[in-house]
Amino acid sequence: MKTISLVILLFLSFCGCEKDDICIDPITPDFIIRFRDILDASKTKATSNLQIKNIDIDSIYRENIDTTDSITIPLNVNQTSSTYVLSINSTDTNLINSDTLTINYSLETVFVGRACGFKTVFNTVVISLTADSDNWIKSIIPSNSPLNVTTQTEAHVEILH
Repeated sequence: MKTISLVILLFLSFCGCEKDDICIDPITPDFIIRFRDILDASKTKATSNLQIKNIDIDSIYRENIDTTDSITIPLNVNQTSSTYVLSINSTDTNLINSDTLTINYSLETVFVGRACGFKTVFNTVVISLTADSDNWIKSIIPSNSPLNVTTQTEAHVEILH
């Protein structure tokens, strides 16, 4: 009788187990920018000593990025816009060239699952470049229209320089 009771008790304890909640889905996506050559948009083109400054929090996000043809930047989930200054040749004060990008969007909170909770996606994204006398960014091409940032699998915009 003890054996049967023990087997029933073990069976019931295993029946009460739930599957493991592991978050395998992506979190709130970053904004992916790919750099391309203005003379041949089919070719990627690395930047020279790129510095990324987040104006919203007055902080350098990344600096001295060399030999890269793409970057990821986080968008602000507490506001409907993010502003970044992208500077090339950031290690030489005589050659530094800075351009300001303002990214406007609407926010949508999406429930991913019990393990992950919620993530924010960015809809109807519009990127604007502040014009100056010496923009190194010549053109901004969104990957889709309207541009929605829901994943981190491919570039969201291409910057020609």
